[in-house]
This record gives sequence, structure tokens and C-alpha cells, in this order.
Amino acid sequence: MHETLQDLRSEYVGEADENLGHIDRLIRRLEASPDATALQQLHRRFLGLAGSGYTYGFPLVSTLGRKGERICAPLPQQGQALSPGRLVACRAVLDELRAEFDRLQAAYTAGPWVRRGTPRTQPWAITLAS
Repeated sequence: MHETLQDLRSEYVGEADENLGHIDRLIRRLEASPDATALQQLHRRFLGLAGSGYTYGFPLVSTLGRKGERICAPLPQQGQALSPGRLVACRAVLDELRAEFDRLQAAYTAGPWVRRGTPRTQPWAITLAS
């Protein structure tokens, strides 16, 4: 069971670049011009991170997701645009998320867990898992 959770966490961290890239493109779209669809998608992306971070055991990801969600929360429903200040705040949250996922990526590729949750301190297990 623990091995499966480690696999899921590793996959979640590995897929973060794609999700964060999408958030970056949405912010760029909103910086170029107000777009209700892009704002709704941005809100949903932050909402997704707010929920999934805790699910996978990464509370800072959830905290940052909620922070981004709050920045644009009432606006998609009201059809409003993000102010320049809120766009800067979204970009700052994205930067914090990137830093956190970089830290997590380093922990999952160079940390104590290698290949499907096998501790590095058990070389025999790594050999068997190969």
C-alpha cells in the first residue's frame, strides 16, 4: 500500500510541470487581454491544486492553490477581469508553486525513495525491483 502511495505521489509531482505550464499560459492570456474563459480555467486550476495537494500529502501545494483560488474566486462568476495587481499576485503564486514542485521533484528523484518507494538503504530491494 505504501509503495502505491509513493508511486502516486511521484506521478503527481512528475505531472506538475504540465499543469503549471498551463497556469502560466492562462496568466499570459489574461495579461494580454481580459478573457472570462481563461479566468474560469485559471480559477479551476488553482482549485484543483488546492484539493489535490492534501490528497497526495503536500499541504503547501494546497495552501498555495487556495491562495490562487482566492485571488480570482468571485471574479469568474461575475464576469470581471483580474486587476493588474491580482495578475501579479497570480504570477507570484505560480512562482511559489514552481519552487515547491521543484523541491518535491528533487526529493522524489534524489531523496530516500527510489523506484516505487523502495528505500535506498536497502540495495537488495532495489535489485529485486529492477
